[in-house]
Amino acid sequence: MGGIIPSRAGAKVPSAWLATAIALLQVAYSSIRITRAVVENLLDFFTWQWRLGHTPRQAVAMTCASGGVIRPSAGAYVDSREARPPKGIPPGSAFGADELRQSPKVERLTAKLRNLEDKHSEATTKAEVTEVRAEHAKNSAKRAELRDKAREQRRHAARLGFELDELRAELGELTRHGVRAGEWSSVRPVRQSSTTQKTGQKASCPPEQAACSLGLEGASCGLPATLVLASSRGAPLPQSARYCLTSADRLIPSHDARRGFVRRDDYPDDVQEREYHRDRAEQMKVLSTAQNLIPELIFNGAPGAIDGLPVVTPQGVVLGGNGRTQALQLHYHQGGIAAKDYLLDHAGQFGFNREAVAKLADPVVVRVVAMHPPDAPQYKRAAQELVRLLNIPLTQGLGVRAESVAESRRLTDEVLEILSVVLSDGQTSLADYLGSRASRTLMEALRRASILTERNSSRFVLPDGGSFSEDGKRFVERLLTAAIVPDAELLERLGPAIVGMLARGAPWILSAAASGDAWDLRGPLYAAAKDLADLRGRGLESVGEFLRQGSMFGKPAVLGNPTAEKLLSLLFETQRKPTRFAAFAKQYAGYAARNPVNQTALFPGEVISPQTALENALGLTQ
Repeated sequence: MGGIIPSRAGAKVPSAWLATAIALLQVAYSSIRITRAVVENLLDFFTWQWRLGHTPRQAVAMTCASGGVIRPSAGAYVDSREARPPKGIPPGSAFGADELRQSPKVERLTAKLRNLEDKHSEATTKAEVTEVRAEHAKNSAKRAELRDKAREQRRHAARLGFELDELRAELGELTRHGVRAGEWSSVRPVRQSSTTQKTGQKASCPPEQAACSLGLEGASCGLPATLVLASSRGAPLPQSARYCLTSADRLIPSHDARRGFVRRDDYPDDVQEREYHRDRAEQMKVLSTAQNLIPELIFNGAPGAIDGLPVVTPQGVVLGGNGRTQALQLHYHQGGIAAKDYLLDHAGQFGFNREAVAKLADPVVVRVVAMHPPDAPQYKRAAQELVRLLNIPLTQGLGVRAESVAESRRLTDEVLEILSVVLSDGQTSLADYLGSRASRTLMEALRRASILTERNSSRFVLPDGGSFSEDGKRFVERLLTAAIVPDAELLERLGPAIVGMLARGAPWILSAAASGDAWDLRGPLYAAAKDLADLRGRGLESVGEFLRQGSMFGKPAVLGNPTAEKLLSLLFETQRKPTRFAAFAKQYAGYAARNPVNQTALFPGEVISPQTALENALGLTQ
């Protein structure tokens, strides 16, 4: 199955194409009247098929009828694959999908990929270690030698990275999965028509599908469910699962929100990752979801586990959607009816009719996955691994530095003003401030800027909400560093030692910027950081030499900007003495706090211009 045709991405299916498909649909399913409602249920699917470049006949061939309802067949989402039979199997013998072997080429490339990933990781680590050793080398000759070695190691790691990209692309083409990233999101699950629900018909699970062998104790189970897990090695992995309708009270999440978030004795130890019994932020998320329940956000066909239906074992132990399950239990416990009302009208998409939903006081639909029996020795380890995968988003996240750069763009004037006030005494360090209860003012400003959210606050804020955690302190430090050097690639080139030096001074640079544009050093400092990375990359021994050679390699970023040139010299001279940069930034911020733009000092002689302040602060670092 090919990808979506670029020219059709986001476009609506032509009426002529759809008319042909409807006519073929009526011929294929002569016993079913193809009404507007039937077509509306299939419209998203047909649109997707048209975008893929398929003909109406091909699209109709990928449908099936079950219980009087037409829906896309399971094969519609499956690509052709190369596979080998089990070793020694005689012709004409039956065997299952679990016995298939990959093609020799796939096996060979997979082994090569893992070996190359290990080599790339090792090469990158070696380069980072060598760079750190170079930064701390006291002998200039040894320092130069280590820098040369680190550059060569970086080049080697880059070559391996290029080979990795090529190999992953090749392997991806050979091992395409049935559900393809970027395509499932454009196709919503097919809804059962209201007529089917009213007549009490229930869609049956096709017995030939492996998911139909799954079940939930004491529940009614319907159609195969869509579940895709994130993978650390390549494309997402489809997982067999089945929709089951049960009572919310029968499910076993890790904690009981109805009794103050106490731990449940019937939940396996050390399986869930979140400590709801003492994490106030997680408790608030559950309470908020229960009291403001939006059923569409839970009872939908989302393929991942971060959103959508909870994922449970055949015994009802909740592995994915733990918080959502607690919220549903609390919703019903508090007399809520939104969840049941929604399922009465929409459970058909999972294979259940209104009568089945109405029989339950607190109905929920979940996805059941296969799991070892609870008394099996491998049960706990398998549950822990599945919980970890279910908590990983399918879409690849940004790298730490790229994410910090993206978030730094949200920084508001309010955040900068808070920093300028708390750091204005010249004594308080950022770490001390973030570790104190006074930092709650900054927390609230970061929340208003949508930088600190319900999703990440449990990691970055201590359970009592009074101050930042250690992860939170590092997060704010990275955020402020990215605010003065908003370039993830440049931060990578500068290396951990220089980034650490910039991080120590970043709060003071931002504090000064809050005093007015004339005091804002971010632009000149960014230019200086660019040139420092180039200077180090060429192995030059002085800023003067770099500026003289500038025309040979392109114009330096600091040329024509005296402030940027001075900052480049500062960065170069203090790169092996990082505390000096922090001392400079701190002193400069102090001048800015005493001489903000548009404010007049009590005595004219006390006013210090930004240029004079820069010169004075630079003098302190000599």
